[in-house]
Amino acid sequence: GLLVVTEGRLGRLYPHSGHYRPQERHVQHLLRFLEKSNIELDSLEVDAQHTMKVARLLAREGSRVKKKDSPHFIRGDTLLHFLELKSTAWSTPLFEELKSVRGKARHEWADTSASAEGELGAAD
Repeated sequence: GLLVVTEGRLGRLYPHSGHYRPQERHVQHLLRFLEKSNIELDSLEVDAQHTMKVARLLAREGSRVKKKDSPHFIRGDTLLHFLELKSTAWSTPLFEELKSVRGKARHEWADTSASAEGELGAAD
């Protein structure tokens, strides 16, 4: 990632690089660490394009854009609050059914794709 410091103050955080794509829990852990280290998160801008799925939206519109060319900045305190709420919500029984359905859908899609490939191979 990249930290941008201006006049001794942390101003921006880009939590990604060319190959490493941190998970949301990694970003959450970093923001908590910065907060405990007395970094003012309300004045920190964090590029949250991966968390907010901005790249997917741009891809749907037909344009492939590099991460460095499409930042989506959110205040650090806002992003930390969002990630904490999301983490808490996903750890409750409320979402167990969704996780189960999501897993089944992926499994069924994989089975359907494999079956379709077999049918295409048989047609040759």
